[in-house]
Amino acid sequence: KSIFCRTLPDTQTEDLLTVIMEIDSRIQKFNRECQEKHGLPVEAAFSAGLGCTVLKIDSKKTEIFQCGDCIAVLRKTDRTIGYTENPVKAASTRDREIKARLLKECHQDAYAARVKFTPILMEQKNRDINNPESPEGYPIINGFLRIEMCQHISFPTDEIRSLLICTDGFLPFEWFNDSKGMQ
Repeated sequence: KSIFCRTLPDTQTEDLLTVIMEIDSRIQKFNRECQEKHGLPVEAAFSAGLGCTVLKIDSKKTEIFQCGDCIAVLRKTDRTIGYTENPVKAASTRDREIKARLLKECHQDAYAARVKFTPILMEQKNRDINNPESPEGYPIINGFLRIEMCQHISFPTDEIRSLLICTDGFLPFEWFNDSKGMQ
């Protein structure tokens, strides 16, 4: 189905943030229809969400928009390395610690630990997603995007030698948000 699709007639003039907000609006509509149909609460934990890195590249400028746990790593022509931060790292670190504790409490029974972890995770998602007031808050395109929590940066295209877009599983977790590791 083409629920979220439309053709951009002229990507050179289309504003990137306008496109992102349109995507957020379409996902919100989809989520509300599903939540209504299945009697689910209108909450982040019961919403489809999108973490992504989006590029808009033209001959003069390259824009990078990032939310969730996807990142962009770029190598400039002056040989410096730049990257977008992973705003989900604090929540992921917390979740890893909770999972390890529960696994220990459940005597290494992964299923029992998961049963205990799921309601905790649901509560945390409702608190953290698109909430700038939460210490572990992070942006997700889910119909309630807080665009100010996202990273939106641009560079002259001729200053970029290479650009890599990846999800958090592509690089070692410890490297995220660590300038030494990312170098």
